[in-house]
Amino acid sequence: MTGEKEFEALVKRVRELPEFVTRAAPEAARMARLEIAQTIGAGTDPWGAQWEPKKDGHGKPLVNAAQALFAAAVGTKLLFRLTGIEAAHHWGWVRGGTARTIMPTADKPLPEPFTAAIFKVITDHFTAYMTKP
Repeated sequence: MTGEKEFEALVKRVRELPEFVTRAAPEAARMARLEIAQTIGAGTDPWGAQWEPKKDGHGKPLVNAAQALFAAAVGTKLLFRLTGIEAAHHWGWVRGGTARTIMPTADKPLPEPFTAAIFKVITDHFTAYMTKP
């Protein structure tokens, strides 16, 4: 029968899709972290809103926040964590109560550049996975 082997190979790949997602997740976490680092560099929250300036008016706030940002994949889930004073600023737990949102939070939809970076990784991995010989 013509194409039977190709069809069986395609069915096998579809059955293995959960493994594909697990393999793509670490790169998705890295790319999403880069998106967050870009907003940190711009002095904005992940949705593009400018951070409140420093109380003394000198310099940009949280210039080292990207170094305090940890990103990893745990199975098919992406994990992001802040450490140090940057975490306190993110949640507004600092003297003066000024919150400067550094990474996406559950109370808002994920920012488009963040989801676009993840989607590109998944699309690239999916294309490579489904077209491999």
